Amino acid sequence: MLRQDYIMRMISELGQCVRAAVASGEPGKEAEALQAVIHAQRQLFQEPPEIALAKSLDEQIDHLAKGETPFAAAHRVSDYAEILEQAALIYDHVGKESLALSSRILGLSALLNAVVRWPEQRANLAPKIDRFSALVTAEELPPPFQELLEHYETVQVP
Repeated sequence: MLRQDYIMRMISELGQCVRAAVASGEPGKEAEALQAVIHAQRQLFQEPPEIALAKSLDEQIDHLAKGETPFAAAHRVSDYAEILEQAALIYDHVGKESLALSSRILGLSALLNAVVRWPEQRANLAPKIDRFSALVTAEELPPPFQELLEHYETVQVP
């Protein structure tokens, strides 16, 4: 629980850092904010980002879920999606729209995969999935993720 509280606080601080960097207009602030994103990824995965991010999405989710309850695992995936959204905000600000889109696609895909793995967590993940879905059109998603989104949108929770 303490670790999750730390991660939540770190993500909140990351959001503040990114908003300040975007609002400041000062040269170099975006690079500082991206370093904060990298630090957050390192803390979440407990390994260097170059190792964690070299894994497939399934492997990343496996890593985040290892030893966790479904609730905690889904929360960690949600945290990962939030970190990716903060990266996307920076990329948008510096005119790297394709990197921003890629970050959002990865975040949405991670959330949708979490719902497939832990359907009982759907209600907890739904607000963030809806937020990401508003930022990424279905046409922008690779076909396997389009299918996940369609499944998510059509299947009702019992």
